[in-house]
Amino acid sequence: MVQIGVTNSKYQGFMTFFSKFAMYNCMGGIMYYGSYLHQNGMISVGNITTFLLYMLQLVINLSIVAFVLGNIFRMFGAAEKIVGYMRYVPGINTTGGGSIPEF
Repeated sequence: MVQIGVTNSKYQGFMTFFSKFAMYNCMGGIMYYGSYLHQNGMISVGNITTFLLYMLQLVINLSIVAFVLGNIFRMFGAAEKIVGYMRYVPGINTTGGGSIPEF
């Protein structure tokens, strides 16, 4: 069970690294291209900043949705295990028999 958690953590770490790497590279590319457009008088600095802030808000909200969906699927897996434990029939009879005398 621990090995599954370690493997899951490794995959989650790699995914987080690559998604952040891609996001910041895209932001850098946008800033570079935006500075090119600004030098040629085609766009203002405020427009570049506005676009970057809107993009950042969108990316953060999408990552929150992905995190919530991941937790929902984990919850489904845990619920399935709980139902399995509730339906478990022990091999030893635990009903009937004598009672322990009270003191």
